[in-house]
Amino acid sequence: MRKAGVPDYEEFSRKVLNLFPNLPISIEVLADDLEGMESQARKIASWGTNAFVKIPIANTQRESTCPIIRRLSESGVPLNITSVMTS
Repeated sequence: MRKAGVPDYEEFSRKVLNLFPNLPISIEVLADDLEGMESQARKIASWGTNAFVKIPIANTQRESTCPIIRRLSESGVPLNITSVMTS
């Protein structure tokens, strides 16, 4: 987002959510630590009913986010789970 010239991720995301209120919009968590990911996910979900939180299946330290995903899902947070596999 910075490379694209977006100075405020939250402000930009909220504008997009408001521009397309009838479409699901995925907004990615930027934190890499598990606690930060969950906190950001809950915050992002509060930005609009069409906000889907994009969260990776693991962080850069290869820690699984499955426990976070389960808690978020059980509390009704709309999710978009991403997974990248390398050999």
